[in-house]
Amino acid sequence: MSDFAASYETHDVEVNGRTLRAYRTGGDKPQVIYVHGYTDSALSAKMLIDELKGDYDVIAYDSRGHGASTRIDHPYTIVDLADDLAGLIDAMQLDRPIGIGHSMGAATVLLAAARYPRHMRAIVAEDPPLAPVTGSRDMNQWKNNHIALVEQGLDAITAAYQVQYTKWREEDILTRAKARHEFDVTVFDQMKWQESPDWHDWAGDIEVPGLLLAGNPELGGIAISPYAEEFISLWENGELVKFTNVGHQIRCEQSQAYAETVLPFLAKHS
Repeated sequence: MSDFAASYETHDVEVNGRTLRAYRTGGDKPQVIYVHGYTDSALSAKMLIDELKGDYDVIAYDSRGHGASTRIDHPYTIVDLADDLAGLIDAMQLDRPIGIGHSMGAATVLLAAARYPRHMRAIVAEDPPLAPVTGSRDMNQWKNNHIALVEQGLDAITAAYQVQYTKWREEDILTRAKARHEFDVTVFDQMKWQESPDWHDWAGDIEVPGLLLAGNPELGGIAISPYAEEFISLWENGELVKFTNVGHQIRCEQSQAYAETVLPFLAKHS
């Protein structure tokens, strides 16, 4: 398989006692930092990185337990992921980048913006999980399905993605299948979603401007009503953008609509 990182700088960055793998396009340009979702990796967003790198210095990193970052050895929460993001910005001496995240990464960006109001200048959160976490049944099923799929090998994962995600571009399929293959299964047990702080207590602390992109829940979106509207009511400088024809994977399945929404926002706040 191709080396998807061949054209990027590669950095192994010490953050909060662990090593996080980061990729950077470089150049004297406004900075954007990308945070991926659960079971993905920095390179899962290669198509977005390559679309942005002409105008932006794009930094994308593997969250703990994902990609080439340190494997998991103890329990952690979304607070730790938010601290990792802020720590990476500090360690790489970034200049208030615009943060973009998807799913778990969107939640990471939102919480980091609340906890560290001077670290980012603006944020984009693509379909973050906003509904209360009610139990572990779905996560256990996800874990079992993941193990069964990964045991079949990378080619099988790629084939499964090609069947499941017919609207995705080929490079999105290849990079995200590779990320799934590299994912540390320990994350399923050690990532404590139930211990996440209630966003009602911190959404109002976000000072920077931002977009909350919400997919259609009937198609799999997880930034669902009424929670998305409640979140925005607390976030003074946030804007809710709903996508009716796509679920959780807005960028991959509606790349043009995603670009038409996000690119002007990046240009405005760079």
